[in-house]
Amino acid sequence: MRPLFLSLSFFLVLFLKGQGLDCNLPAQSEYNLKEIYNTTFVDLISFAEVKNYTGASEVLKAKLNYPGFPSQPRPKKIPTICLLHGGGFKSDDTKNSPLMVLFQDYFYKRGFLVVTADYRQGWEGSKGFCGTGSLNDFEDAQYRAFQDTRALVRYLKAKSNDLGVDTNAIFLLGTSAGGINILNFYAKEHSLETPDRISRLGRLDGNGNNYDYSIDVAGIITAAGSIVDLSNIQKNIPLMMIHGTCDAAVPFGEGKLIDCPNLSYMFGSSRINEKMKLLGFPSELHSFCGFGHDIGSQFDDPNGTKPSYNYWKKAASDFIYKILCNKTANFEDKLANDFMQTSPADSCTNLEFYQLCTKNKPINEFKIGIFPSYISTFDHTAIKVISNEETEIGYEIFDFYGIKKTNGTFKVSIGYNEIPLVLKNLGAGPNIVIFYKKGVKCFTQKIVVKSPLGTY
Repeated sequence: MRPLFLSLSFFLVLFLKGQGLDCNLPAQSEYNLKEIYNTTFVDLISFAEVKNYTGASEVLKAKLNYPGFPSQPRPKKIPTICLLHGGGFKSDDTKNSPLMVLFQDYFYKRGFLVVTADYRQGWEGSKGFCGTGSLNDFEDAQYRAFQDTRALVRYLKAKSNDLGVDTNAIFLLGTSAGGINILNFYAKEHSLETPDRISRLGRLDGNGNNYDYSIDVAGIITAAGSIVDLSNIQKNIPLMMIHGTCDAAVPFGEGKLIDCPNLSYMFGSSRINEKMKLLGFPSELHSFCGFGHDIGSQFDDPNGTKPSYNYWKKAASDFIYKILCNKTANFEDKLANDFMQTSPADSCTNLEFYQLCTKNKPINEFKIGIFPSYISTFDHTAIKVISNEETEIGYEIFDFYGIKKTNGTFKVSIGYNEIPLVLKNLGAGPNIVIFYKKGVKCFTQKIVVKSPLGTY
């Protein structure tokens, strides 16, 4: 990646300095990419022709938002950012959602070509919360989305002279399913690219169009992203991640998506960050302490000025600035509190990931992770447990007034476990669960809330 950074420094900085980028500024979470445009013009392209999950033909389109007026000469090399929407790989069309429009407007005003693109969605039984399709159906849906976004990047590179794309400055930004989608770019050999899937759906590359170009990009930005297999992290691409520590849809640590048994077991941003650093790849994680899947849901602001979104825009701006100015050594993890200020990571008290302990000291040979179940599931409440050994755990549940409501034990196996809780045994409002191991009280606790709307 070093030659890429040097080339970016050589011919991008001159272009971008005229657009408000000053590489002499220190790297910090500010608007390093200054707003210099207030107009845009749009082109539409068709970049791939594919078969959707029903077997019908589908033409995938993308909208290209250029900075400036149509009458102005189009630069030959424009830094490009591709926005990939969420939606759970279902049939939702969220590429024109307020969040996507928010980032579209933010980046074209700073001199970027902004691409919002289709990718195939839907799988058998995808209606409803978890759907009735199998895990294989859901992984097929992921795979088709991966194929489509890789086809988009190949198309942008093949048509770069006509479109004005700077092929050395293509960035990807994805939320939720869009984040899962673009994290597949780290794989040279992807675990989902099995012989069976290749025979049914084709290879990851070469599908949708026949342009023989690499899918290498300058940087990747995700919010609530995850990856199906940490071994798929094989390429050195700078990465910035934003994730709520109490995300019950896409795990911050690891676990089943949305607690659904027929969806993929995924590794979230904290585990991805650990793996990236282990490999020596540039990575930074912005953890929103106590936030859920939508990091802006705590604020009722329909105008797109939510503090969490402003933090995200600043952080993304800073991330891109550091790449274009060859300052990737300055990547660092940060924790955002409710006021969107950074603070030490150990000040977050509700990460929803705990290590079993005795007298506040970890038991080194045994680790257990406790993750939230999805909010308001109505039909059941469970504690998700990730364990590195088979053992027996004891627990006591007290209501908010300190009255013991129930107690018991459960056995956990290595890996993922789901421990159901009986609602009638819980008091109304917050309930505190205290865990034990082999009769020794642990000072780890989890709050479970019982309300008329369900539990969480």
